[in-house]
Amino acid sequence: MRRTLFNDSTNIFYFFSMILWPIFSLLQVYYNIGAFPISDLKILDLSNEEQLFYFIFIGYCTYIIFSNAFQSAWRLGGERYQGTLSQIFIAPLKKILWLYARTFSSIFSQSWFFMVIFVIGNFAYIDFSLKSIFHILLATIILITSSWIWTSFLSSICIVMRDATIVYVLLEGSQDTFSGAKVPLSISPKLVKFIGSLFPVSYTIIYLRDMLLFNKFYSLNFYLLIGINIVCFLLTNIILRIGESHMKKHGSFDVV
Repeated sequence: MRRTLFNDSTNIFYFFSMILWPIFSLLQVYYNIGAFPISDLKILDLSNEEQLFYFIFIGYCTYIIFSNAFQSAWRLGGERYQGTLSQIFIAPLKKILWLYARTFSSIFSQSWFFMVIFVIGNFAYIDFSLKSIFHILLATIILITSSWIWTSFLSSICIVMRDATIVYVLLEGSQDTFSGAKVPLSISPKLVKFIGSLFPVSYTIIYLRDMLLFNKFYSLNFYLLIGINIVCFLLTNIILRIGESHMKKHGSFDVV
C-alpha cells in the first residue's frame, strides 16, 4: 500500500515537473527578451509585444517537443540491455517500419500536452476561421512529422551504439543552445547560425514562424526543412541496415 502511494506520488510529481518547468522557462525567455523595447530587438518584422510572445511561443513549443523526442530516442537505445531490441532485430520484420511505429507512439506519449498547448495557443493568437484552422492543422502536422523523423534518426544511432550517453549529452545541449528557440538565429553570429543549421528543429522553428506569423508558405526555409528531413530519413534507413547486418554477422549490433 505504501509503495503504491509512493509510486503514484512520484508519477504525479514527474508529470507536473515535466509540464511546469518548461512553462516557467518559456515565461523566463519572454520576460528576458521583453525587457527591451520591441523597436530595439530588430527581430524580423515584429512590431508589437503580442507578436513577440507568439514568436517565442512557437519556437519554444517546437523545441520542447523535439527535446522530449530526443529523450525518447535515448530511452529506446537503453532497451538493448533488456534484450528486447535483440529479439526484434532477429525477427523477420521490417525494422524501419517498427522503428517509426515505436517512435510515433513515444512522441505522443511524451509530448501530447505541449501539442495541445501548441494548438490552443495558436487559436488564441489567430482569428478563428476555416483558413486559420487549416494553417494550425498544417503547422501541427509539420511539427509532428519533423520531430518524428528526427526521433527515428536519433533512435537508430542510439540502437547501434554501445553507450549513446555522449551523443545525448552533446546533441541535447547543442540543440537547446543553437536551435533558435531562445535567441533567433537571424540575429545570431555566423558560427551559431552554422551550428544551428545542422539541427532539423532550427528549420522547423523558422518555417513555422514564417507560416503562422507572416503567411509565408513556400519560402526557402520550406524546401530546406523538406531537404533535411529527407536526409535524416535516408540516414535512418542506412544506419538500421548496418546495425541489422552487424547483428547477423557478430550476434550484436554494437557497431560503435
